[in-house]
Amino acid sequence: MPMSPDKQALDSRNKFQSSRSLWRSSLDKLAEVEARLFASAGVQTRSSFVPISFQNSQIYTVTLDPTEAPTTPSTSTAPLGQLTGTLASTDSTAEHPVVLVHGFGAGSAIWCANMAAITTRHIVHAIDLLGFGRSSRPKFSAKPEEAEQQMVDAIEEWRKQMGIQKMYLVGHSFGGYLSTSYALKYPERIEHLVLVDPWGYAEAEERQLSRRLTLIVGIISLFNPLTTLRVSGPFGPKLVKKARPDLGVRYPSENPDDIYEYIYRCNSQSPTGETAFKSMMAKLGWAKNPMLHRLMISKSLRVEHRT
Repeated sequence: MPMSPDKQALDSRNKFQSSRSLWRSSLDKLAEVEARLFASAGVQTRSSFVPISFQNSQIYTVTLDPTEAPTTPSTSTAPLGQLTGTLASTDSTAEHPVVLVHGFGAGSAIWCANMAAITTRHIVHAIDLLGFGRSSRPKFSAKPEEAEQQMVDAIEEWRKQMGIQKMYLVGHSFGGYLSTSYALKYPERIEHLVLVDPWGYAEAEERQLSRRLTLIVGIISLFNPLTTLRVSGPFGPKLVKKARPDLGVRYPSENPDDIYEYIYRCNSQSPTGETAFKSMMAKLGWAKNPMLHRLMISKSLRVEHRT
């Protein structure tokens, strides 16, 4: 028997509310596991959602200010390398904050141990890129150059909203790629650019693939990189753990599986940032527009590359 229009509308509304409830629940769980990771790193943070004009979005920001709250850095090794030598400040440079930009599929808490070490010298801000973590999930252009500029300009508008004149910009992986793009466009805002294992610098290697491998690569390229993680549901954290068992050692927490849940929760929502990344990516993970072709940064800009 056909469903009446009123019943159809009610059914659609119930499905929407159920979907929205699940999305909100996922965000709440992401916030909870993020808080546990920062607590395990011995830092007290404050967070904010900074509004920007691009599709009425918000950039989630975690801030550590040495004048506001004490930190008790954990004894664990900083997972993304020691940055304190690079960012050692003098009285003349302490005014510039450190801004940390995470890599693909991650979020601000990926820097938790690094932030604890840096914050004795600088105010530190770690952002969730648009389309990732707890930031808004706007739809980006399908054109890679435009999507890249939308992400870069979002960082610039965030800077203006935060009242930052110059900054130490630290980017990891995909965040390193976007940080370089930002420095190319806004070099006057950079005190020092630090790249930690940046993605997208080298040109794609010429490789002759077999017909079978070409077919497999072609099929895989139809999907977003982390589709399997999203559809795995409650098994997502276990999937992350199987792929990266080292993360549990790099990010010790009261619950050793916190880092795996964090990565899963960062990627269990609408994958707009992931889709933008995919548009910038050629087959086999190379960048369509590699930075080596574009690296014309001012000689006065200090750039450091770390692996």
